Amino acid sequence: MPNCRKFRRLCLEREDRELRPRETAFVDSHREACDPCRIQEAASVNSLNMLRAITMTVQPSDSYDSKLVRRVKIDRGRDRFAYWFPGIVSAGIASFAMFALLQLVTSSHPVKPFIDRSAGAQNFAAPDQIEPRLLLAPEAPRSITR
Repeated sequence: MPNCRKFRRLCLEREDRELRPRETAFVDSHREACDPCRIQEAASVNSLNMLRAITMTVQPSDSYDSKLVRRVKIDRGRDRFAYWFPGIVSAGIASFAMFALLQLVTSSHPVKPFIDRSAGAQNFAAPDQIEPRLLLAPEAPRSITR
């Protein structure tokens, strides 16, 4: 069974390259010893010969040449920088916009303190003061009684 697989593989490779002397000797000896492999090789050779014998003449349409030339020109145009330039510029603009958006989102904004305007003017912070003053009422002295 492993020899049959090797024989079939070498028969396929024989179409693409010239076999080495050891491989040729193996193929010849296995062909004589194994009937199923010999039959399969003969069928494979016959089918390949039939495919080679079939000839078809193809008549391309009149517009084929013009379509082919147009496609070649399009492919050559895609190789130039001018074809990709709008895409590169738009990618640069999009990346600039993303960086600007990230800068806006991640920048720290100063937090304005909450001021209760109903409490009176003494609780308001001075305009040049960064943080509001915290006004505490003095504690009433406690009387210690026992």
